[in-house]
Amino acid sequence: FTEQDSKVAGLALEQGKGCIIAVNKWDIVEKDGQSFVRLLDYKTGALDENKLSYNKMDELFVDPDKRYVLQMFLYSLIVEHNREYCQNSNLPIVPQLLFLRNRAAYQPIEEYNKHTAKEFENLLLKKVHAILSDTSFPMTDEARCASSFCPFHTLCNREKK
Repeated sequence: FTEQDSKVAGLALEQGKGCIIAVNKWDIVEKDGQSFVRLLDYKTGALDENKLSYNKMDELFVDPDKRYVLQMFLYSLIVEHNREYCQNSNLPIVPQLLFLRNRAAYQPIEEYNKHTAKEFENLLLKKVHAILSDTSFPMTDEARCASSFCPFHTLCNREKK
């Protein structure tokens, strides 16, 4: 923990309040003689090791329990594509989670590296392409559509009731 991390986590815990961190922390860390870009995401829940492991990359896109890893891979990919904002763009990115409820130590997502980043990016692009190109979305039948209250009535071109 840095002093700032401890203060934010401590205030939230002492007051029994939730804490929303809108901007995650990233910084350069030296450990065991190695430097890396630490990409840190704060989690308000308790640590569950099962949510931090996966067997195949595509599990991240279908298993909601793997959302923490999916989210950290996405954040890491964003940082990877915006290296000009890093002080040293050659350093490896190490995504980590900090669980505030039990003040668990930083949990690194150790599987993140250049190979897994590329695999993740390819799968992500395939998913986004599938979402954007799928034209088989069925329109809700009129009996179930409360178009007078529906915020999407302009998309289906139905008259308001």
